Amino acid sequence: METGKTKNKKWIIIIAAIAAVVCIAVAAVILVTGNSTERKLAEQLDLAEGYLSELDYENAIAAYEAAIEIDPGCRDAYLELADIYIEQEEYEEAAIILEQGLVKTDSPAILKKLEDVEEIILSREDFAEEIILSKEDPAEESLLSEEEGSSEEISEIEPSVEADDGDVYIVDNIGVIDNEDSLNEVMQEFEDITGIYPCVMTVYDSDWNQDYDELWQYAYDLYINTFSDELHFLIVYSKPENAAELDFVNWAWEGIQGDETDPILTEHNVGIFNDALQTDLLRDNVSVGEAFENAFEKILQYL
Repeated sequence: METGKTKNKKWIIIIAAIAAVVCIAVAAVILVTGNSTERKLAEQLDLAEGYLSELDYENAIAAYEAAIEIDPGCRDAYLELADIYIEQEEYEEAAIILEQGLVKTDSPAILKKLEDVEEIILSREDFAEEIILSKEDPAEESLLSEEEGSSEEISEIEPSVEADDGDVYIVDNIGVIDNEDSLNEVMQEFEDITGIYPCVMTVYDSDWNQDYDELWQYAYDLYINTFSDELHFLIVYSKPENAAELDFVNWAWEGIQGDETDPILTEHNVGIFNDALQTDLLRDNVSVGEAFENAFEKILQYL
């Protein structure tokens, strides 16, 4: 009987030892997996920050999205990704990201930024509605007619290139379009194919930021004061007047399209144009004019 007990004890000891080894192995796998996930997340965040420092927003966005896929609870990835969209004035995209982040993290910081973005979106909608109302009612005081020199300055803009039908394609007020002939050709082709009249205007920040908080407000009013129809596609590019003296130039651009362009300039097609333009404007070896030309050539491939 004692022998049998001794054998049972040995089996118990062996089984216990095996179980202990299995537990240690499982713990090791969990530990390694956890470290691997954290390492991958850190690598993506570092990668995103690197792209961001180079103003490569497209790749920075992709890196932050990859970080969120690795860890859906990464608060900083949602905040940084939203900041990129805010910088590009894509407030609806920023709101979507922040809403997703709030669901996953319940972060007060994300909630606060989401509230700020929603306030901006609301103010833009209110401003656009006031502009439309003032345009429909001649008796309504224009938001910009009282601004010093607003309408007069707009009407005095001289075109640098004019189409055969009298439409202005390029208004380069600050001398950054170095390829007017080829840009004019591709914009003419865009009009011939779509029936939409494209217009590129360049301005200095000082031309608008004394009277407007954001470039889109200036571009919107410029559109309704310059064109009498809803068939134009206006893109306004702006930079500081002393850009040559700056180490970092904080340029900006804004696109405005008329209601009648919607069937052709869909959200998808405009997105193609916007991505192409933004990507090229971030490249040091591509001029502003070339960036516009490439963007129009890109969108023509999808029309």
